[in-house]
Amino acid sequence: MVGFSNALDWRPLLFLEPVVAERACILCGTAGMEAVRLSCEHTVCSDCHAQCIKQGGICPLDQKPFCEDDLVHLNYST
Repeated sequence: MVGFSNALDWRPLLFLEPVVAERACILCGTAGMEAVRLSCEHTVCSDCHAQCIKQGGICPLDQKPFCEDDLVHLNYST
């Protein structure tokens, strides 16, 4: 988990209920406060999204291209 508090960042946590898989980044596995759903329906964290952009706007899992207009920015802070 990352992004909720400096005290919690990158520390193993035990949840009372399972974290929904759709919230976890397909690359690094983090479930942060913000994520991006690509047009291919894969979810990446903000950091991995930035890396995907640097590598040409291609999903690292299925190699499908995406454009910024097709992305869904997710915020789990509430």
